[in-house]
Amino acid sequence: MLKRKIEYLFSCDYFADDFDPEGNEIHYDMAQELLDNFEWNLIYKEIFKHLIGECKTPKDIYNFCNLYFSYLFDEQEVPNPYEFLGFITYKIDLDNNWDNYGDFIDSFAISILEKSNLVDTVKNPYYNFLKDPKIIEAIETWRNNDVTN
Repeated sequence: MLKRKIEYLFSCDYFADDFDPEGNEIHYDMAQELLDNFEWNLIYKEIFKHLIGECKTPKDIYNFCNLYFSYLFDEQEVPNPYEFLGFITYKIDLDNNWDNYGDFIDSFAISILEKSNLVDTVKNPYYNFLKDPKIIEAIETWRNNDVTN
């Protein structure tokens, strides 16, 4: 049941005109219901499986990240933030797609790292996640071990 609901939530097109129009936030409500009824670690496990199993293109990743924000999952601490962000950054290839996705992914990454208490942009306002050695290592790990290419 949990897996099917996660797949349903993340199979949505965040940018479609009919995605949760005002007054009919069925997907948002379902996400909140999951948060009310399941432990975050169980929810996140399925989200991460969906991410690495289904998100193949930069557009898929961008859609996933927008949905993740939309469902307020970014308010939860990610158990494996570097692995999670490493995959996202590797697949979206910000070297070639910065103009389309860079600013958003930068904000997304900082939000995830702040929630995980790994970055404090008040103390380090010039933090650049793309220069973080742990992010770089995670990207390289995905690049070297990705069998989905």
